Amino acid sequence: VAMKLFESTTIKDILTVSNHQGIHIRPAINICLLAKKYSKTRVTFSFRSRTANSTNINEILALAAGYQDKLGVQIEGPKAKQILKKLKKLLIVGKAFSIC
Repeated sequence: VAMKLFESTTIKDILTVSNHQGIHIRPAINICLLAKKYSKTRVTFSFRSRTANSTNINEILALAAGYQDKLGVQIEGPKAKQILKKLKKLLIVGKAFSIC
């Protein structure tokens, strides 16, 4: 009987920035902390012609994503569904500081 050592998933989605201030330093820090918490999972954002690794705060801020902007996200790894759920909460007003 073969055993699965880990289950890897790839999810692609579009996330809308609901925070009226967009993705500024605090949400960017929380995104980085979340990504570093799940080190076996890779999260990449895309916006306009830019991409950002979720563990790099400078890349996240350089996206310059504002209110109601739509970000592409690709999550690869064993906890992809959990991370997507948490990222959605991070981008909503009032939830940005509560999940990490």
